[in-house]
Amino acid sequence: MSYKTTKITDFQADSSRKNGAKEKQVDSSLYPKRDFRGSKVQVTNSFAVQFSYVSQFLQYAFKKSDKPRISRQEYVNHLGLTRRHAEAMCSMAVAFDLVIPNKLTITPVGKSMAEGDPYLEFTGTLWILHYNVASNKKWLIWNTLFNEVFPTRQKITSEEARESFNGLRERLSKFTMNKKVRREIAVILDSYTTKSFNKLGIIQKEDIEYIFQKTDQIPPEILTATTLVFRQRHDPNASGVSMETLIKAPNSPGRILNMEESTVRRIFDQANHKGLLFIERKADLDQIRFREGITVETLLEMYYEGLKK
Repeated sequence: MSYKTTKITDFQADSSRKNGAKEKQVDSSLYPKRDFRGSKVQVTNSFAVQFSYVSQFLQYAFKKSDKPRISRQEYVNHLGLTRRHAEAMCSMAVAFDLVIPNKLTITPVGKSMAEGDPYLEFTGTLWILHYNVASNKKWLIWNTLFNEVFPTRQKITSEEARESFNGLRERLSKFTMNKKVRREIAVILDSYTTKSFNKLGIIQKEDIEYIFQKTDQIPPEILTATTLVFRQRHDPNASGVSMETLIKAPNSPGRILNMEESTVRRIFDQANHKGLLFIERKADLDQIRFREGITVETLLEMYYEGLKK
């Protein structure tokens, strides 16, 4: 099957510039200087995040799930893409936790999605994909935007988003800053305003500004799944996670999904009522504990099954 290649180019200059209006300056020192060893600047290689491609990629990985490894060339041949575009698709699929790095074979999460949501169109699926990439420090630009920039700004222009990465200029080449960083920001903002991630409503564009919107409802299975991902990354042996951590900590569900404390608590109460987890309440500490046998995959399966009713 052949597709037309779509790329996102740099943003045009903001209309405020064209009109001679004075631009607000962003103090890049507001954002912590981070150790980005092992991080990757781009997830997308400047290609648009198009779920028509991602779903075809995932279905091929699912079809070949008996193979120990799938080469990039196989994806090139199957999808009819250029090698550079196919490599971008591989990078996206890894960042979304749909395929295993290097082997490019399907993950358990990818398998659940391929079976339950083959076109990757349900909002619960999109929330998991969003959380997987935005909460992972490996994906430098995506993670910094959702973990540091938007939570502290709430409203920002594309120019201000770019300026928030000025602290990297001493560590990255001029080409990387002017091309890769710029284009990755453009792709991400486009993904949440004009592409499939816009179903989440977490970023709204008004004139030249991008507004980080509060999330007031997420299926309890999906919030529980993001909580499991958070625990697996930060303390896989922990028997529980404090509510405060899940609401406020860096890369936590509350932070990446932009949820008020009252919203997080309400949805966890729903999850508790459904038997997805336990809420252990003590004098000054609420803690989430997980039920035996609950995994991200089983939670996705519950979510998809619930959509059929």
